[in-house]
Parts: sequence; structure tokens; C-alpha cells
Amino acid sequence: MSDQTQQPESFDAIANEAHHEERKFFRDVMLRVLAQIVLQLRGLILLPIIAKVLGTEEYGIWTQINVTVTLLVPILTMRLDMAVVRYLSSKSRSEINRDFFALLLLIWAGLLVVCGLGFLFREEASLFLFGSSQYVFFVELFLVFLVTRTSYTFLLNFYRTSGQMKRYTALELMSALLEVALSLYLVNTGGGLGSVLTAFIFVEAMVCTVVLANIIRQTGLPRSVASSKLFFYIGYSLPLVISTFLAWVIDSSDRYFITHLLDDGLKNVAIYNASYSLGQLSVLFLWPLAFVLFPTISRLWEDKKKMEARRYLQNCMRYYLTLAVPSVLGLYLLSSQLLRFFASDEFVTDPLLVLSILLGILWMGITQFYIYVLHLTERTKLMSLMFVGSAILNVILNILLIPQIGIMGAALSTFLAYLVRMGFVVVCSEKIFSIGFDFAFFIKVLIAGLGMYGSLLLLMPHGIVAIMGTAILGAVIYFIILLSLRGISRSEIDLFRSLLRPEHLAQNDCVIHEKKM
Repeated sequence: MSDQTQQPESFDAIANEAHHEERKFFRDVMLRVLAQIVLQLRGLILLPIIAKVLGTEEYGIWTQINVTVTLLVPILTMRLDMAVVRYLSSKSRSEINRDFFALLLLIWAGLLVVCGLGFLFREEASLFLFGSSQYVFFVELFLVFLVTRTSYTFLLNFYRTSGQMKRYTALELMSALLEVALSLYLVNTGGGLGSVLTAFIFVEAMVCTVVLANIIRQTGLPRSVASSKLFFYIGYSLPLVISTFLAWVIDSSDRYFITHLLDDGLKNVAIYNASYSLGQLSVLFLWPLAFVLFPTISRLWEDKKKMEARRYLQNCMRYYLTLAVPSVLGLYLLSSQLLRFFASDEFVTDPLLVLSILLGILWMGITQFYIYVLHLTERTKLMSLMFVGSAILNVILNILLIPQIGIMGAALSTFLAYLVRMGFVVVCSEKIFSIGFDFAFFIKVLIAGLGMYGSLLLLMPHGIVAIMGTAILGAVIYFIILLSLRGISRSEIDLFRSLLRPEHLAQNDCVIHEKKM
């Protein structure tokens, strides 16, 4: 009798613990969704500020600076941020403290060398970045910005490692809002692109100071930074630097080819990047999922809960597809109106160019979930090898197509390179640790998305209010069709509702449900 009464209690405790973990994951994802929306809005607000007020040339310079920062920050951090999340998430506070500061000092040493060389050869850097040696001033600002952005990226990662998502999100939101506010003020008072860069440098330097002080307050200064695992972390991360570079070749190198292969290179970069920025809205919900997912599945993997890690990967990929597919179709439909509103008629391009970018980014999002399998199984070297083929393909296609068909060639190169990379990663990951792909669910999502697209074809919205109304109507139509196709099950709806309830009520519902079973 005693064993019979204890078993349900033990089962209920396990159910409550699992549900609590799901609620924490859901809450952290929602926090990241909020942050991602604000970060995307920052980009959309800055687009008209720089494009309309300062012109296509300065927007092209802005694009080149951001594309290059995107490349150099992961290289300068040596992707040690991934090693920190992968291995320190489950360690003690003292171990995190010692190893984190050891890696931080190593990164700062590398920054000092790179930026010193950058200042020494700033004219050559201007020619490489912008196709002209007359932009030395922007090279100098870029190097200072590189220091603050690299430090900002790695320091904030401490909160991700230690599970302090609220603090991470709050600081990221605060910095984004301050950057936009300062940029608006400086441009409206006569400042140029240099003022916008100065605003970013100032805000991120301030946040770095706050974060570093807070880390020291939480953990104290380490007695020693001589970590015995330093070379282990570097060995794990260095192959990721190669993967990151190859990913950047596919994602962003086309801006360099446009700059150097076309007349009015910076202007064409500006037009292309505006469409690319629009396309990135389709993965608005991917990065919050990915950001919270990786430390979560890393902890589960280290705790030998591999099937639980697989469940998280499967569910997150379903959620991503549910939102990404209609986003791709909707952005394709509204691309001309959105570009005209956020920038100007000068930035409106062929909708097929936007569609190529959107589909490429969709492939990239699917690939991300399978890449995590390679991280978990420590196959980072294999990841680098798989990226080589798609990166080489992208470079060859850019060189061949951009001179012939302009920026459309860059879009087609991106589409094909992402598709090849997805094929490599999915096939190899499935052989190592299968997470599966629900083709039946994907077909339902695609049918619902096409139904939404067909329903909205007759609408030609003008102005932001009409565009937002069309987007809301499209979302309603899409989910009605998806529900009618049973793409979303009753259990998924019940789970989502329970996650939105107060925690004690949700836990009671979970216990009652398990007892009924």
C-alpha cells in the first residue's frame, strides 16, 4: 500500500518538474521574442533615418561596417562564447568566474593587436571596406565600434551562461532603445553617420562597464585566471571560427562583391541590404528560440537526457516553421509597400529578388536546429568541412552572376548556397543523432500559407496602418486554415494555454491531467 501511494507522488513530482522546466523555457523564449522585436524595430527605425536623411551612400557605408563587424566579432571572440554556454552552464559559480575572466582577457589581447594593425593600415582598410581610400574617418570609428561590440557581445553572454535571461534581455533592450534615441537626436541636430556610430559606441561601452561591474559584484574577482581547461575551450571553439567565417561568406560576403564588381557599389549595397533586412524579419522568432534552446539542450545532454533534448529540438522546429512559412509568403507579397514605406522608391526592387532572399533565409533557419546536433556531439570540425562546399559555391556564383544580372545575382547565390548547406547539414546530422523532420506538418503549414497568400492577393495596402491590418488579417486566415487541417493539435493548444497561466494553477492542472492518465 505504501509503495502504491508513493508511486503517484513520485510521478507527479516528475511531471511538475518537467512542466516547470517547460514554463521556464517558454518564459525565456517570450523574453527573447520581446528583445528580438525591439532589435528588429531598431533596424527598421535606423533604415529610414540613414537611408532617407543621409542617403544611399552613407547607408551603404553603414551596411559595410555592420557586415564586417558581423564577421570580425565571432573571430575575435574565437567563438569562445559558444564554449562558455556549452560547458559552463552546469558548472559552479567559482568555475564560471575563473574560466570566464580567463577567456575575457584572451579576447581583449586579440582585440588590442587587431585594432592596432587596423589603425596602422587604415587607408588600405578604407579601400577594402568601401572601395575608396577617402573614408579613413569611418575606418577609425569602425575600429572603436569593433572593440565595444566585441566586449559587449562576450560580457552579456555571462548572463546567458548563468541563466539570467531577464537581466540579459533588460540590458539588451535598454541599449537598443538608447542607441535609437541618441541616433535620432544626433541626426535631427545635424549629425551624420559618424554621429550614429558614436551613439552606438557610447551606449555599448556604458553597458559593458555596467555588466563588468555586476559580474564582479556577483562573483568577485577571480584569485587566478590560469584555467586548466583553456586549451580545451579553444580546441572546441576554433573550428567554429572557421564555420562562422564560412557562414559569413554565404550570409554577407555578397555585399563586398557588389561593392567591387558593380558601378555605384555602395548605392547598390544599400538597395540590396534593405531587401535583405526585410527578409530577416521572416526569422524574427527563430533567434529567440535558438538563443534559449542551446543552453537548455546542452544542460539536458550533459545530464544524459538525450531524448528530452530531441523533444525540445523537434518542438522548436515545428514552432519555427509554423511562423516562418507564412512570414516568407507575407513579406514577399508586401515587400514593395514595406520598402517604399521604410526607405523610399529608390530601394524598391524586383519581388523575385526578395523571394530568393526569403527562401534562402528559410533554409538557414531549418539548418540551425540540425547544427545544434553537431554542437552537442562535439562534431564542430565536421561542421566546418560541410560549410566549405556551400561557401565556395556562393563565391563562384557571386563572381559569375553579379556582373551579369546585378544584385539579383547576389540574391540567387544566397538562395542556392543556403540550400546546399542545408542539405549537407541535415543529412550528416541525421546520421549522427536523428531529430527527424515532420514532412506532413510542413505540407499543412505550406497549404495554410498559400491559402493566406491567395486570400490577400487582391489587397494592395498603402501606408503602415493598412499594411499592419493586412498582416493581421493574413495571420487570422492562416491559423484558421492550419487549425482546419489539424496542423495544430488540441494537446498543443492546451499546453500553450497552461504555459500562459499562473504557475501554481498550471502545475495543478498538470498533476490532475497526469493522475487522470
